[in-house]
Amino acid sequence: MKWSLTIVALLCIYKLSAQDFYYRADGSRLYLTPNPGAVTVHFEEAIAAGSLNLSTRSLHYVSGHELGEARFLTVELDREAVQTPAAAIRLLGLDPATVRSVSPGLMLEDGFPLWLSHQIVYKPGETFDEATFMAILGEYPGARTGATPTGIHTIELTDIAQVMPLANRLYETGMFVYCAPDFIAKAEGQSCHPSDSLYSVQYYLHNTGGSNSSYPYRRNADVDIDAPEAWCITTGSSSVVVAIIDEGVEDHEDLYDASNVTRVLPGWTASDPTNGDGSPLLAPDQHGVAIAGIIAASHNTIGVAGIAPNSMILPVHVFTDGSAPASHFADAINWAWQNGGQILNNSWVYSSCSENIFPAVDQAILDAYTYGRGGLGAITVFSAGQTSVSGANNCMAYPANSPYVISAGAVDPQNRQSTYSRYGSELDLVAPSSLSYTNPVNVTVLDRMGQLGTNYTSLGNSDYLNRNYSRWFGGTSVTAAQAAGVSALLLSLDPNLTYAEVYDLLTSTTDNVGPAGYDTIYGYGRLNAYNAVLQAQNTLPVVWSSFEGRLEEEAIHLDWTTATETQNDYFVVERLQAGNFMPLGQVDGAGSASTMQAYTFVDYTPLPGANVYRLRQVDFDGTSHYSTQVEVTYESRRYELITPPHPNPSQDAFTFNLMHDITDADWQLTDLQGRSIRRGTLSGANQYKIDTHDLPGGIYVLQVAAPGYQTVSHRIVVQH
Repeated sequence: MKWSLTIVALLCIYKLSAQDFYYRADGSRLYLTPNPGAVTVHFEEAIAAGSLNLSTRSLHYVSGHELGEARFLTVELDREAVQTPAAAIRLLGLDPATVRSVSPGLMLEDGFPLWLSHQIVYKPGETFDEATFMAILGEYPGARTGATPTGIHTIELTDIAQVMPLANRLYETGMFVYCAPDFIAKAEGQSCHPSDSLYSVQYYLHNTGGSNSSYPYRRNADVDIDAPEAWCITTGSSSVVVAIIDEGVEDHEDLYDASNVTRVLPGWTASDPTNGDGSPLLAPDQHGVAIAGIIAASHNTIGVAGIAPNSMILPVHVFTDGSAPASHFADAINWAWQNGGQILNNSWVYSSCSENIFPAVDQAILDAYTYGRGGLGAITVFSAGQTSVSGANNCMAYPANSPYVISAGAVDPQNRQSTYSRYGSELDLVAPSSLSYTNPVNVTVLDRMGQLGTNYTSLGNSDYLNRNYSRWFGGTSVTAAQAAGVSALLLSLDPNLTYAEVYDLLTSTTDNVGPAGYDTIYGYGRLNAYNAVLQAQNTLPVVWSSFEGRLEEEAIHLDWTTATETQNDYFVVERLQAGNFMPLGQVDGAGSASTMQAYTFVDYTPLPGANVYRLRQVDFDGTSHYSTQVEVTYESRRYELITPPHPNPSQDAFTFNLMHDITDADWQLTDLQGRSIRRGTLSGANQYKIDTHDLPGGIYVLQVAAPGYQTVSHRIVVQH
């Protein structure tokens, strides 16, 4: 193995100018400069990436098969820590015998990073000459030609330092349509960035790396939860309710929907269960409002961006300052799941690592797990807990150590274990949060409106000009909120997910941190919103694209589309009536389809006011899944079809007027057992007379129905 010679040959790259270093694409020269600190390592044989020394604090970014076996690895390190590829080899603790080559990273003129591989790709042109081509290759020992599965021609070189010179030499013969190095580069997935003014500093959502004067700490690219990629799939649903069990949540400019209606629901206060509505009680109390913003702040051009910005917030107030009995926390958890809370965010813990301290709290958590969401299980999330004493945090705080909750610890913006974050065998996952207790100015959140919350103290004077926001926040409170927000995204895709299924989606789709697989420091890894919602979407028999409703000519039209369908038998359209969803009709599905399918259903008899609909999708095997809900308001003045019948009681007949010019209104007279006595059809806005002289005395029911109108019923008393 002559890996050291390769390193020596590549050192000259650091001394080349952009005018000397280039490759050819589409007839143009694309100039490159070295990217000190960026290194590509190619291995002789596939190795387990987890066996490398990737925990170094100088490490910024790792890619290239972090999980499982790797043939190459690309890393970015502090430029001060590594000035040569050889230094990178030492820093990573590599065994030279396993290394095929190591080369510095490169950059295009716009800063886009590239890494060399051992391969060239090419396409012969019309003037291609095989003999000339082979003669040139003969000058490069070990050069091998080949092709990809789709027919792209390749050249594999033993010496990676010769890849770019050979590619340029061949292209400049004029025999090729293209001939260029087969670079390694990171492909960005589709992302949907909001335009909120403070979104750029919410590094836990989307981390671009680096640092700046207004946010003075080092950040590592991609140490985030991939939120904008997830938002291309879903931004949540107003049918998902997140209960925030904390120091109170109230209205905020960043918690309103597109119609300027608050998404903060009336809540509950443990210390004042009769009159309290879940709002903060003390002027400095900002914690719950901050958590609400992390989970659900609107994407509305102002302030911060929430993870699930369409979700509803259910405030449940408890004092977390040691002045509340344990029963208050148990009551808060019980009230939350019993009053519509589907996700229960608890960005608080007790400092003890003992288990089962308070039986009432344990029972409340168990009941939420067992009975919440109609038996599917409420998604209860707790922060892992934190301590200011480094090294004294190797246990999970109560009740984050409960087996019936999702516990979230923290990594810092450099992807290292946060020194304050508790850890242990009950830890489920981690997410990005603040650096440390000594540098807490990391996480930008909602503050209370005006001079309340953080701005109640002098700290607000050095905060954002808009005092409705603050950057004085951090800890595992942030990471619990992130897990709750991603859970809300998952339930927006499939409201029928059980607690166990949500838990599995969150923990099986993480980004690995530290050793491969589970460990007590990072749990299953760093939360990844995109991976989780993508996995949820891929497991659904129907991938919903849209579900909308509109009022048109006194009827409500429901339109929905699906992106894909698998074994989809039919849809049942359901409408909320008297607290229950009732079926209105059925629409056949497409079976299995990989292209978009469009469907329509018309409700000709909407209810006055708000009409709430959902779709129940049924597989061929009878399995059901529900869509999100759609609400359409019906404000027609045409509620009454007829005037009240008179005389009532009647002897020989009664009369009434049809109030609208309708051609197909049906009427019938029934007895109290529902048996039809007489029936007929009405046409036109006229007066009608119903004969009762031959009916036995008693009570009857007149029913009149017409499409687009509510059926009306009147009791008729017949007396002779």
